This record gives sequence, structure tokens and C-alpha cells, in this order.
Amino acid sequence: SLDQRTVSIAVTDKDGRYEVPGIGVGRYLVQVRATGYIAQFFPGVMRAEEATRLEIDGRQEEKNISLTLPMREPADFNEDGRVDVSDLERFLDQVRRGAVSSESVLDPTQDGIVTFDDFDFVVNKVRNIGKMVDPPSILGWKSVDTDAGQIRAALRVQSLVPSQGFLAKVHFQPDEAEYVEAATGEGLFKDGRMKVEEVGSGVLVIVGGSPDQEVREGDGELISLIFKPREGHESVRLRTDVAITLMREGKMAAPVLPDPVRLVLLPDTFYLLQNVPNPFNPETSIAYELPEAVQVKLAIFNLVGQKVRGLVEEFKTAGRYDVRWDGKDDFGRDVGSGVYFYNLEAGAYSTTRRMLLIR
Repeated sequence: SLDQRTVSIAVTDKDGRYEVPGIGVGRYLVQVRATGYIAQFFPGVMRAEEATRLEIDGRQEEKNISLTLPMREPADFNEDGRVDVSDLERFLDQVRRGAVSSESVLDPTQDGIVTFDDFDFVVNKVRNIGKMVDPPSILGWKSVDTDAGQIRAALRVQSLVPSQGFLAKVHFQPDEAEYVEAATGEGLFKDGRMKVEEVGSGVLVIVGGSPDQEVREGDGELISLIFKPREGHESVRLRTDVAITLMREGKMAAPVLPDPVRLVLLPDTFYLLQNVPNPFNPETSIAYELPEAVQVKLAIFNLVGQKVRGLVEEFKTAGRYDVRWDGKDDFGRDVGSGVYFYNLEAGAYSTTRRMLLIR
């Protein structure tokens, strides 16, 4: 009712007839809804301001109102006739609030509450009707530089098929680390919409999308999640159990999920550790830490300062590294027992430690 601002609902019979008792004289809009279809206002428009106003006089039966409802895509949660990131946002909002729902569009399992079981149901339906693409896209987590005391976990993708948005569900251990915030950085969707919600203890849901339904493809970062390890911990474990990208024409793609991973807090200073074991025979392990990305050289020298073996000479990103020495020189020959020195050069940092080989 445009005059009283009320809504009256009726269910049609098998012939499409309906009655709404108690309707008074006035102006009305008619909207028709059916499960699996996009709701329409008479005469076949989705916006109320474009609908035809019916003048009801209360004395005679109205003429036929014929509408052809378009089929609704399974993931069209807001019933606007297209599948995009706004649909994922609406669904996520319902999940976050633990909402009880009678809307079949948001609760296709019809259990009375909107959960990720409903999303799984939709994904399976999309797959069954042939609109799920299994692309060569591969997801992976990588630790990248961030502020001291924090872990920045970057979710990266290889060979992303042309997509307008994505959804991912990520688990972490809340007793080990605290989720701080998200960052888009220089990612594929950096200039679009991004939303991260903690929908349960240690459960994050990420929704991202490009502006104006543009497609993005190729290699790059989707999003970074920043965690702060709790006292007594230096890492965060991540497990991804859902990842979907939205393509055009209502299609979805299911990238290869990353393996569970443990990301360690980046060092806050350069450090060369003592080799283990020491003394050793026939091999030993040498560990070093880099707080930033630098060119690294790690080499073995004898007592008179001659270079015996070069172990590392390459550019390294920030992190903790471990390399083994098998007691051989650069020509593959066993070196004799005695004291040896190993030197680390990382940018302007340089330090040396000694070790003992016993044959």
C-alpha cells in the first residue's frame, strides 16, 4: 500500500489466482516472488520506483496481472539478477550475526539459521548445473615484511581466472595469535571492496571484489592478514577450507586450496647461530636470521683464511634460514679434521663463528 505503507501477502493457487482480504481503496504496488526466481514488480521490473501503481476501488475484481519471472542464479543472495561481491557480503552479514532466517534465498538448507552449510549447498548446486569451473588457479600463504612483533600473512594466487571477486574462509589458533587487521597492499583487488569478519573463535571470512564488476586475473596477492603472536608464541597456524572466486554469467571457480601452514614471526635483527651439532662428523647445520630482504653470502674458511666452501650467495627475503655443510670443499672433496670458520655477510651486516670437524 502506497497510502498506508503496509504490506499484505497472499499465496496463489495452482492457476495463479489470489485474494487479499481487507484491502481498502487506494494505490498499491504488486510484487511477485517464487522460489528459485528473481522477484519482480508489475509490470516486470525489479525496482519499486519503476513499478505500475494500481488504483484499487474495492468494488470489482482486478484484471489479470501477468509476469514472467527470470530464473535466479543459486548464489544471487540479494535477488538482483546478478552474482557479484554484494551477494557474498549479504550472506556474510547473515553468517556473522548468526541470523535466524525464513528466507529460502539465504537459507537453502531450510534449517532456520544461516550458516556455511548453506553456502556449501549453493556451491554444490552451482557445480551440479555446470557453472562451477575448476581452474588452474593455486592459492598459497606467504609471510612478508611487517611491523616488529607482528606476522603479515599474504594470501597469493597463481593463474587467477578472470574473476570479479572472491570469498575465503580461514582458521587460525586464537590461543597462539590475535587477529589484528587486514591489508590489501598491492593486491589484485587493492582498489575494490574488501571485508574481513571473525565469525567465530579463530574463524575469519574474507570477501573481496573489484569495483564496477571489473575482472581481475593473473598472479598476485589477494589480501594480507596481520596477526600478533601472544606471549610465549612466535607463530600462527593457518588453514583454509573454503575459497571461491566469482566469474561472469553467474559462474564460480574453485582454486586449489593452500596446504595448512605455520608462519613464524620475522626476526627483528640479523643473527648467525652456532652450528649444530658442534663438533660434527660428517655434516652440520648452520642457521641464520634476516629481519629484512638483503643479498646474502655464507661461506666456510680454514684456519689460514682460505675459502673452503661457498654455501649461499643469493638475494634472500626476511626470515629464518637453515643450510647444511657436508664437510666437503667446492670441488666435492672431503676436508680434514680441524677448526673451521663460517662467515655471514647480509647487506652491511657481517659476523663469523667457529666450528670443529672431527673425522
